[in-house]
Amino acid sequence: MKITKNAVALATILGLGGSLQAQTRLTVDLPNSPGDSTLAADSAVRLFSKNLARLTKTARDKRVHARLSSPNVPFSIPTTVVLRKNGNPLPPRPYDPGDLVLQFDSAGTRSFPTAYRAQLEAVFATAKPTLDALFGVASSAGNVKIANYDADIGDREAVSGGYYMPNGGTGTPEIRFPVYVSPEATAVNFIHCLLLAYLGPNQYGFDGWNEGVVRAMTMRVARTPGALPATLDAGLVESVLDSSYDVGNFYDWYNQRALGGKTFIAPNLRSVPLPAGGSLGGIYLLRYQMAGSAWQKAVAESPGFIRELNARLYANPTASGNEAALLTLGQQALDAAAGTANARIEGSPFAAWADRQFILEPNDTYGQKLLVQPIPIASGLGGPDYGVFDVLATYFETQVGGNEILLSGTSYPIFWDQTYNRIFPSLQEDRMAIAGAFGSVSPNLPDINGGVPYRCAIDIPVGDRIARAYVPAGSIATAANPSLNNIYGTVLGMTLGTGQTGRVRFSIGSTVLGETPVRNGAFGASLTQAAYGGYARLKVEVIRRQGTTDSILYTRLVNKGPGSLALDLRVGGDTTLTTTFTKGIQAYGFALDPFASQAGDVLGLAENQVLAARYDAQTASYDLYPDTGALVQGGGYFVRSNAAGNRSVVGRTHPSQAVAVSLKPGWNLIANPLNETTPFSRVQSVRTTEAPKPLNEALGVDLGVQAFAFVPGANDPVTGAPEGGTYAIATNFPVGKAIFVRVLAPEGVTLLFSPAGSLSRPGTIFQPNGWSGKLSMQGAAVELANSTTATTGFDRREDSGLPPAFGSKGIRLTLGTDLYRDSRPIGQTNTTWSLTASGLRPGTRYEVKFDSPGAQPVQVINQRDNKLHRVFPGQTFFFFAGATTERFEVRGGGR
Repeated sequence: MKITKNAVALATILGLGGSLQAQTRLTVDLPNSPGDSTLAADSAVRLFSKNLARLTKTARDKRVHARLSSPNVPFSIPTTVVLRKNGNPLPPRPYDPGDLVLQFDSAGTRSFPTAYRAQLEAVFATAKPTLDALFGVASSAGNVKIANYDADIGDREAVSGGYYMPNGGTGTPEIRFPVYVSPEATAVNFIHCLLLAYLGPNQYGFDGWNEGVVRAMTMRVARTPGALPATLDAGLVESVLDSSYDVGNFYDWYNQRALGGKTFIAPNLRSVPLPAGGSLGGIYLLRYQMAGSAWQKAVAESPGFIRELNARLYANPTASGNEAALLTLGQQALDAAAGTANARIEGSPFAAWADRQFILEPNDTYGQKLLVQPIPIASGLGGPDYGVFDVLATYFETQVGGNEILLSGTSYPIFWDQTYNRIFPSLQEDRMAIAGAFGSVSPNLPDINGGVPYRCAIDIPVGDRIARAYVPAGSIATAANPSLNNIYGTVLGMTLGTGQTGRVRFSIGSTVLGETPVRNGAFGASLTQAAYGGYARLKVEVIRRQGTTDSILYTRLVNKGPGSLALDLRVGGDTTLTTTFTKGIQAYGFALDPFASQAGDVLGLAENQVLAARYDAQTASYDLYPDTGALVQGGGYFVRSNAAGNRSVVGRTHPSQAVAVSLKPGWNLIANPLNETTPFSRVQSVRTTEAPKPLNEALGVDLGVQAFAFVPGANDPVTGAPEGGTYAIATNFPVGKAIFVRVLAPEGVTLLFSPAGSLSRPGTIFQPNGWSGKLSMQGAAVELANSTTATTGFDRREDSGLPPAFGSKGIRLTLGTDLYRDSRPIGQTNTTWSLTASGLRPGTRYEVKFDSPGAQPVQVINQRDNKLHRVFPGQTFFFFAGATTERFEVRGGGR
């Protein structure tokens, strides 16, 4: 028998009431001759479980270290197995909603011990009313065979979870289930497998949806009073859920773009060995947990929502792999569950809500991705422990086809206090080595305000990617105040003037649970009401007080599961920006992080119509979309538009905050991440473990001395729009425009953009002593200079390169590489520069103007015809282009 370990796209099952799309599930190819499928399926599941246990081990260890899960609960993930023959899935039972009947073998190797069988039967009998009420009846009624199988994978911390087969080889669906030592683990995992059988062949086409609804309902059923046998320990059941299912406590912190995609486990990583060093191998466990936690929000508000959603999927099976159709079904289900039209979830229509849950993104986006995952350490504290966190980073690349490449690199984490002064927790935490996609540091954020908590922004830059998390240092638990708060977080966008105070109020319905002050952008409280401890629809209000007058600045509805809650509250954080596109080529950038991951959705185009490019300094070439990855805040792109017009982009910002952009060595096409023109004096540069310095002080040391903006050229005679252009010196960072910045530091740098009202840091800039002149032609320009400090080679303080060409080059200075400014030593005889004009139209007359503050004339010799032009400051010379490129020799300028 051949066992297919990789996820494959399964053919649509026509006329059988359902469809199976590409998901993280196993397929087993059966031989042409009749045979037993048992060994093949069992072997596939054991291998899958063993690999997944290995892939998630470091993540699980981190959660145990933070005491968020128990080390005594074995890890397992139930799954679905589809049997195929001759390339086609074995046909499942047709759609016929009704009850499932469990069918156990009474003898043989596949039978269970009597007591264990009785336990499984009791779990189903007790849970069935809740399953039917919350999930709906099974889509395909009838017998389901329940068989025992050898689940040993040789790992004491993990076991092979049960699995469901729509057709076990005889036309009957099967659940093959291991013998768990823990009755609580037995109950939770059996409920999970039963829910897969309830869906039957009518499953959702994306992991975020399919795994999410099943895992959310597993949690909800397991936590419903009376839904499990009374003999089970509720605390141990919760331990099982905490270990593998629920991460809703930190949902705000982990809700990041890198989670999204069609499947949770990349096909190429199913069976490859992990690199040494405790790599996560990817964000698999977090994806599973976030999916269940996302749909848990839905059932917290409308317990019958998933039941209604399932019923509509069964009636519309072709919607399974169609995102737009699923969103429509979601709104219909929400309306039915709420009993009203245009119902909301967390205050938003279903489609808008789903857009904000990155784990529900059903489309693969390509390129490099980075996710930061802070885990608070709030117990076992002592000494100076104030804000202790494990900070995990996952750095990988998604390729076309869904494969994920585990990347390596070095990050220099940056910890900012509430006023964006850099914090240095310890020498061990200022460098993060990333290997096999994984890196971590464990900072103890210091007490810098005399015991008053503060908001800390954690930036993790790697190459030209950056991920940020906000954490409340001192608001969860400290060594001096070990009592654990159960609701805490940070507030952005609330400015407090003299005499003003801020606070956060928490309510359920009309009942106010409590209030807590916001200090330095952070808050923490302990809510003792029983209603808060379970599933709840929480209203959170950010309030500013002036004297005795309150102003509610922000209201947010948050659906939560049992336990504590971390919040990232942003006053004005969700916003819509209108972007104006012109026809033709333009260099564009984003001042917000779009909710949509695909560029077509962001730009209002079909995906196959997107023409965008981003420069990659590592390969010294342009990546074309979709290889650019998602369009992100602070990223710069060349975009070609077929027509002029406005486009409204919905996304998330960091209101009133300084925002960082990470740059690689070499040329970087970046954008101002703030929605305001930002002068250089409000930009700082951070290199490795150094303190931030004003941008001017980094020029010529860590950065090139000049930044460049793209200037579209003349209209193309065929398209009637600019198809190329030139570069001009940028004097600030405008809104919505991409700027080329060159990084000289071999480790790269991080630029911090501060909003208006922040301290201006102009710094000092090196001023060469000598003469300079500029040659310009149709918007393109270059500078010649003589200086007392220049050399004949490249001087990073005085010479300046030109960005890589995109479209028409314009004028280029050549000294080994293309230069914008070339300085030569004063006193050097026969000083010459090589000047190249390219992107020309043969036969066209061109004028070149010479400006020189130093009043130094130059001689310009056309190398094609040796024609000499003596040019004084303020004068022009002209030439007729004989080819698309003309070369000149420029002499003079010495003193």
